[in-house]
Amino acid sequence: QVAIITPGEGPLSLHPPQLTQPAMPRDEKAPKRAMSAYHFFAAEKRASVKAETPGITSSEIQKALTAKWRELNYDQRAKYMELASEDKKRYERDAIGYVPPPKPTKSGKRLAKDAEAPKKAKTAYLFFADENRNALSRQHPGLGVGGLAKHLAEAWKTCPEAERQKFEELAAEDKARYQKEMSTYKPSEAYLKAKEDFKKRKKFAAAGGDLSLDLPGSLFDSEEMDALKDENKKLTKQVNDLTKQTTKQAATIEKLTERLEKKIAKEKEMKEKRAMKAAAKQKKAKMQKPIESFDDFTKRVWGKDGAAATPKMKKVLETEGKDALIQFLADQYAKENASRPLGGKKRKMDGDASSSGKYARK
Repeated sequence: QVAIITPGEGPLSLHPPQLTQPAMPRDEKAPKRAMSAYHFFAAEKRASVKAETPGITSSEIQKALTAKWRELNYDQRAKYMELASEDKKRYERDAIGYVPPPKPTKSGKRLAKDAEAPKKAKTAYLFFADENRNALSRQHPGLGVGGLAKHLAEAWKTCPEAERQKFEELAAEDKARYQKEMSTYKPSEAYLKAKEDFKKRKKFAAAGGDLSLDLPGSLFDSEEMDALKDENKKLTKQVNDLTKQTTKQAATIEKLTERLEKKIAKEKEMKEKRAMKAAAKQKKAKMQKPIESFDDFTKRVWGKDGAAATPKMKKVLETEGKDALIQFLADQYAKENASRPLGGKKRKMDGDASSSGKYARK
């Protein structure tokens, strides 16, 4: 079965199918793994931590439990260490006679070692670490695995030669044991078959096959593999061509968008300039409107036979006479036209109110 990518179908994620190692189902015959001291502690305290802070998330619970565990000293941890020791013995009893099926490692890059193969020889440092780990843990309560490993490495560097010799001898004995066991070791038929099958599956995956599919063994053969490789090359080329085309189209769209934005900005600028120009023209026309003459002003404010005259004008005429009225009207005319421009400039009234009156009388 081959996944064909057809242009125009599905989302625009132009990538070939990703090859992943399928999750291996858990062996039902496998004994339950032993729990660590920390896991016993966490199982006991998880409910109380959750009750203390309602609504707390799983990750926050885990952080709180880890912090509480680090606060415990060696004596406080002893209870959980004893439980872990008992559970380890239980696991070792349950594991007697159990042979796990061969399976890939977590990375999927290689097959896990044969469970029936001899255990590799330990180094002198590992013997030293096994003997001193608990003592260092008591000396530094709350120290994590990394910190403990660092202390062990420093202690090994300063270990006296006489004491180190003991661990070197243990390592030599274990190496001899490993070599002896390896001389008679033969991989089981099941392991050899799993190893061969794993090689074929890796080759199949490299050609574009999907390992999560339950496929017949014939597909792992060379002829089928060659056909899949050819098909995979075609699909890869098709994907690359579509990617180039999409990239080119995206660049064109970006250029057109930029050009359109510039055009819109320019049109907006021109529109604002036209509006400013029209406003300036209108203002200029208003400023250049001819000034009303004094005769027209008099006719407008006095009216025919004084019909438009205000009470104040009539009172000035009655009490002070015609000359006073003319002076009064001249003053009003001067006030009304003093700030009005003529030809773009402010009109200046020559002289004071009396001179205006003289001009009016003339």
